[in-house]
Amino acid sequence: MGKKSKHIFYLLTLIAFPLLTEAKTDSPAAKFLGTAAGYTYGGLRDYGISPLYYGGHHITGEAGYYLYKDSILFNIEAGFSHGTVRPSIYPGPDGSKMKSIKAGADINYMRYAGSIGERAKIFAGGIMVSRFGFYEHNNLMNSAKTNYIYSTINAGGKLTREIDAGSGRYMLLVTVDVPVLAFITRPAYSYIKPEGFLNHNTGNIRSFFSSIEISSINRFTGIGTNVEIERKLSNGNTVRLGYSWEFFDHKNSNRLKSALHGITIKKFFSL
Repeated sequence: MGKKSKHIFYLLTLIAFPLLTEAKTDSPAAKFLGTAAGYTYGGLRDYGISPLYYGGHHITGEAGYYLYKDSILFNIEAGFSHGTVRPSIYPGPDGSKMKSIKAGADINYMRYAGSIGERAKIFAGGIMVSRFGFYEHNNLMNSAKTNYIYSTINAGGKLTREIDAGSGRYMLLVTVDVPVLAFITRPAYSYIKPEGFLNHNTGNIRSFFSSIEISSINRFTGIGTNVEIERKLSNGNTVRLGYSWEFFDHKNSNRLKSALHGITIKKFFSL
């Protein structure tokens, strides 16, 4: 086993360990359907388009299914954002901008890993993160359109803490996750299709799978954070106000960096 393979094995073992540990006795599961809306400021530097950093405003929407127990946190979320990004430095008089469309889905599974005092709990586990991004420049020709698709296996942790011990109606939730293995499909440098599509004798499905790049933290780095304040309502539903920050850096001949800052309001409906 090579050095890189050993590192990947150790990281995946670290993710899997809390998932295999014996759970403590659970109370009945709480199940919710959730919807969210918000605002995101997102930016990127894609060297296949321009060395400049582009940033701009987006509207966002999310929906998901959530299952909470004393020892398990599980949720599936899907979301989108749409907006316009412009050069942050030297925008120039030509009105350069790009249409920005993003979509994503997360599968999150964590197990209880310990407590801090009587009011805080720690959960650890893994998150499967998938993202799609599409950009279209208004002034370019050959490289006007670009896109990316990636899925990552992330090591993650969550801290939950009751804010008021008396009523138990308010909760602080902090989540952090880091990708350890990534599956990426992106266009080659200054070309509109990924490398697997350059052989035009193959079909689109086969070309898609042959174009996937498998990378670890040496070529794909990132972090995701989420801080939320939750309030439980008298009817069993909950609302959350949250701030999220997400960053990734894909290091190849067509390097791509992207960062998102978002504020969302979520409503959870008890099932």
